[in-house]
Amino acid sequence: MELIQYIRLIRRWLWLLILSGFVGGSISFINASRQPLQYQAQSLIAIGASYQSPNPSSGAFGTGERLTQIYATLIRTHNVLEGALDKVGNSPIGPDQLSSIMRTFIIPETSFVQISVIYTDPILAADFANALAEQLIIESPSGLTQQQQQQITLLNQEISSLTEEIADLRQRLAEIDSQLTTEDLTSSTRVELQVERLTLIEQINSASNNVGSFSSTVADLQIRTNSVEIVERARVPEYAAPLFSMSTLMMGAITAVAFVGGITFIYEYFNSTIH
Repeated sequence: MELIQYIRLIRRWLWLLILSGFVGGSISFINASRQPLQYQAQSLIAIGASYQSPNPSSGAFGTGERLTQIYATLIRTHNVLEGALDKVGNSPIGPDQLSSIMRTFIIPETSFVQISVIYTDPILAADFANALAEQLIIESPSGLTQQQQQQITLLNQEISSLTEEIADLRQRLAEIDSQLTTEDLTSSTRVELQVERLTLIEQINSASNNVGSFSSTVADLQIRTNSVEIVERARVPEYAAPLFSMSTLMMGAITAVAFVGGITFIYEYFNSTIH
């Protein structure tokens, strides 16, 4: 068929195409109106250590941004979905249904991922969104291993012990300084006190350095590049989400026009009637 034939074909059946679009849009509107009310709850999580750092480096920020896609995929795994349902308890839906009503949105140029759940029960919608975020943290590879946790516990114990030791050493140092200010000391006693004072200062400095080193190690273990933190928990929505949108109506109208247009083309192609 030539271009002029296509134009004539469209002009001939334009009324039917317009009518089919109107009918398709109307059917979409009616179907959407009959659906039960849907409520949308959203939780927000941050990926990476840059969220809590006052001066995040470009490397840490870039790593968190790259990891968002990985965690957006991880949240749809069976372990996360099933674990979230176990947290909610007595859930009326299964993992597959939860996956179908859950959406993840990666906020561009950030390390934030938004978890959105649309469900007929507003309370359960919020519970599902929060449970998914919590379970993602548990299932993510960002958690400390048992060995690392034990190491942190031992280091904190050492820090606490050294802090008490430093306090005792400083108290003894203050006593020596007080004694050295008196004038009724013998030369030998004064020398002994001065030697002890220098020894105490060395011990205080050594213990302080150890505390600083242990504290730095603990901080390095606790700050994880691929950590997951809940920035904002989902709240129970007060209002239902819109039942339909202009895109839904347009999709119904376009689908109807495409179907009727295809049928019309096939009819004209095989129609051998001479006009």
